[in-house]
Amino acid sequence: MSALVWQLDVAAGLALTLASSIVFGNSMEFLGFRLGLRTGLLGSVVTPLLTSIPELVVILYALIAYHGGRGSEVAEGTVIGEPFLVSTLMLPLLVAFSLLRGRRGLSAEEELLTPLVVFVALFPSVAAPELLADSKAKYLAAALLMAAYVVFTATQSRAGEPLAEPFKSSFMGRAGLAWGFLQLLLSLAGLYVGAGVLVRGVVAASHHLGLSPLEVSVLLVPLATAVPESSVAFLWELRGHDSLAVGALIGEMVLYATVYPAVGLLTTPWQLGPHGIAAVAATELACATAAYEVWRGRISWVTMLLGLGGLAAYLVMIWA
Repeated sequence: MSALVWQLDVAAGLALTLASSIVFGNSMEFLGFRLGLRTGLLGSVVTPLLTSIPELVVILYALIAYHGGRGSEVAEGTVIGEPFLVSTLMLPLLVAFSLLRGRRGLSAEEELLTPLVVFVALFPSVAAPELLADSKAKYLAAALLMAAYVVFTATQSRAGEPLAEPFKSSFMGRAGLAWGFLQLLLSLAGLYVGAGVLVRGVVAASHHLGLSPLEVSVLLVPLATAVPESSVAFLWELRGHDSLAVGALIGEMVLYATVYPAVGLLTTPWQLGPHGIAAVAATELACATAAYEVWRGRISWVTMLLGLGGLAAYLVMIWA
């Protein structure tokens, strides 16, 4: 595959995944808000589950279409890449956005501490594949990670307060449920096609750039798939719902410390290598800092600088 072809594949895959993600997120947000859920469940569980569908499609497509090898590396890179970019780029940008609006950062409610602590405690397990070489150990670890997410969901179901005003999606307006479900089906079709083109481009890009598919997918795939939750987060920050904004970002990260690693453990060789472990370490540092600041009541420029610093260090490492 020529350089121009894989560049077109990556660009087209990113664009289609992004467009489908936005439609998907809006259609499902419309349904979610109609239920009158509490902010803890909505921000940290429901919204992340809905907006993480694009990443799940990419992971499953890579595994099914490539049957291991490079496909496994794309899947593994997506699992660690999403929380990496959220903690080192998206959350810092959200803090910067708040600072530019003349605020002292993001106000943080106590409900945000639980998902951060869960993530910081469980995510390092993805960097220890040698501890899970035995197949029985992998099944046990996967079951424990799944159980941890069920417990987390149960605790968040009663966290926070009911929304005072339902979110009205600019895409949905006053549309009925039938129109919402139609958009949902169309977006799912777009996600599947976009994931296929994107994965093909990532595999080809890794060959032409001299990098592994894992290293490329850590950076490229989340650029498209993290946009839905990031867009929702920025919208909520503008509306003054800081806890919902931060929860939309960090709630999804819990999926990447529990459910998605469990899928990866059961379906891939799960060998991250030094660059993958470096991404995990940078993510842990940024999230541990954010957890400390949430405990203090406000996410400030400290989290922003440490996150962006971790991203810069990783880029230097892979291209040095």
